[in-house]
Amino acid sequence: LGAEGKGLELALATLGRFRTSVAAAANGFARRALDESKARLASRKQFGKPLATFQALRFDVAEMDVRLRASQLLVAEAAEAVDNGSKAAIEVARAKLFATENASFVCDRAVQHFGGLGVKRGVIVERLYRDVRALRIYEGTSEIQKLVLAKELFDAPRG
Repeated sequence: LGAEGKGLELALATLGRFRTSVAAAANGFARRALDESKARLASRKQFGKPLATFQALRFDVAEMDVRLRASQLLVAEAAEAVDNGSKAAIEVARAKLFATENASFVCDRAVQHFGGLGVKRGVIVERLYRDVRALRIYEGTSEIQKLVLAKELFDAPRG
């Protein structure tokens, strides 16, 4: 179980790995939602042309893509810090907070791109939208991640 008096440290190190894996899972949800949106917008026609030709929807997909990439980079940074055995609290909290909140955003936009079909049970984006919510709770809520970040930003010794 570890050395006496080191239990909290061990537990927090374990949390770091689990929180990073939840963040990585959130990126998977976001990637699938983005892919589903792109396919839907390319295939669905309105006013005689694919939805993917409408500027507002193109901007939406561009933002989804950039946010997903930012999330992927944060998760990679957190995973590297955890793997290197560093404390990694701030990297993990950033990744968990951003990845799970972002996945919710991306899944929400995907549902919007599907219109009424996006909330029909059995449609992939409906399931993603419903299931992604739990990731903001698992292994510490978004609010807990903000507490960790604030503690590290304000209370940790500066190097």
